[in-house]
Amino acid sequence: MFTDRGCLGSFDGGIKLNNGHVVSNIEAIKSIRPHPTRKTPYGISMLDYTTFPAALRRDPPPAKEDTEILQADGSKILVRKGEPLGEIGVDLSATISLVLGAIKELDARLERLERRSPGAKEV
Repeated sequence: MFTDRGCLGSFDGGIKLNNGHVVSNIEAIKSIRPHPTRKTPYGISMLDYTTFPAALRRDPPPAKEDTEILQADGSKILVRKGEPLGEIGVDLSATISLVLGAIKELDARLERLERRSPGAKEV
């Protein structure tokens, strides 16, 4: 179960992309790309977390010293001082906030279109 307790926010004023431009929620979602090589456990292209807006990304901290990490398969890897200690992640609460904002943007666009369309049916 995923329960949020106070982390859902509002990007209604826009969200900053990695290039510094502030865009709508929908434009931010459209900027997210598939990873060129990585796949999910269920065999489809993984999203490239580096293409998510910085407000959603969680970059790993750098190692403070050379560190040996035990992998799930029992092998060990060496992370050198200054290298990322882990992989980039994405904050699911912030991502849900972005998606909620995009739904509101789409709803506002739909309402404007319905007001302009003569004979449009109300739902």
